[in-house]
Amino acid sequence: MSSSVIKLENNSFSKFIPLLIGFMVFLSVLFISVAHIVDEIGSKWTDGINNSMTVQIIPDANLDSEQNDDIISRTITILNQHYGVQDVNLIPNDEVIEMLLPWFGGGLRNVEFPIPRIIDVKLIDDLQIDTVSLKAQLGQISDSIIVDDFSDWRDRVNSIVNTINGLVYTIVLLIIISCMIISVTLTRALMLMNVKTLNMLMLMGAMDSFIAKEFVSYALSVVIKSSLCGFFVALLSINSILYFNNFDFELHFYDWLLIFGVIPVVVILSFLVSIITVKLTLIKRFFNIEF
Repeated sequence: MSSSVIKLENNSFSKFIPLLIGFMVFLSVLFISVAHIVDEIGSKWTDGINNSMTVQIIPDANLDSEQNDDIISRTITILNQHYGVQDVNLIPNDEVIEMLLPWFGGGLRNVEFPIPRIIDVKLIDDLQIDTVSLKAQLGQISDSIIVDDFSDWRDRVNSIVNTINGLVYTIVLLIIISCMIISVTLTRALMLMNVKTLNMLMLMGAMDSFIAKEFVSYALSVVIKSSLCGFFVALLSINSILYFNNFDFELHFYDWLLIFGVIPVVVILSFLVSIITVKLTLIKRFFNIEF
């Protein structure tokens, strides 16, 4: 025999709601995980180019090889002397050709083509260098020198990642709000379905706090069970996707904290809105029908 005075379990409405709440929590955890995966991918992309830049020197057809080599030598000298530069490495032509092959194909080796000389520049960590003055200095040597500090590319990647994360967390917020609305709907529907029992209890002198406890306790148990089911199904799905697709991705402590935080947020907010719903309904005597 149930300890609850009001029988709330045996109705089709309360059997459908747990599935809906569980699905909402499933989506929340899934979207939060996606946000962290996108953030991790973006970080890996940008980590490879942080504290580095490249200098490209296009050979001048009007100059002989010695003059072009002199431009390269002077460029390396300026780079080594520039504040914030840690290491300068002239990439051999063979490696440059290997990098170009995916775009131009194997025939590139047999074609007379002005292969640009690439200088890989390593910068001192967390030190902002004056690229404007550097470009001005190199521009005095030759107009064919191009400096790329990857700042535009990093900005684009960060902008895309931030946009995706903003969209994802907006969706998660809407899902949590939806869970609150579902909790309100569940509580009000249960009160309407048991209006005769409620009127009998009120005629017998039952306190509002007693009636509220009956409905809120049931609604809270539904939300907790549904949230846990949705949460564990989401974790199983995420781990399966990462495992079978060989994704090199690891959730950190704060990631897990945010993911596990979905359950208490949904439960606490649903609990609060359920209490408010019952209190307001009792105050307005929404169910007050002559028994």
